[in-house]
Amino acid sequence: MKTLKQIQEENRKFIIMANNQTAKTYEEALEMELDFGCIIYDILDNISDTQAECNYHKIIYSSNGIMFTVKSLDGYNRFNDVCLENLLCKDYFKIIGKPLTLSRVLIAFGRESLDLWEDLTKETLEEQNEKMQRKFNELIK
Repeated sequence: MKTLKQIQEENRKFIIMANNQTAKTYEEALEMELDFGCIIYDILDNISDTQAECNYHKIIYSSNGIMFTVKSLDGYNRFNDVCLENLLCKDYFKIIGKPLTLSRVLIAFGRESLDLWEDLTKETLEEQNEKMQRKFNELIK
């Protein structure tokens, strides 16, 4: 039987690939995730094999797609700006990807009818278009 961690990783791969449809590989899809909101894991800060909260960082600003400002999820800044070249270096960071929000999950399920799911940038269900609200109602019945 698969562990919860294995299931979560399978889910993450499916959703990230579906949200980056032009990517040919999962690694390429992860690189496409490198933008505002992307979570990265600091390998150098990981002295033991445990994945401490302080090792996870979120991209909070990108001015030109080359330099990124990242903030540690535990609230402490470990660095201000990180170069794209360093983010892509597997010796320094592991790209986790953007959070698996409900909209990204629904987009992954709606690959065949993407036009229906493209409206999911709004925060609440009531703000979605009528077609989306009707489709959601069908799913819950």
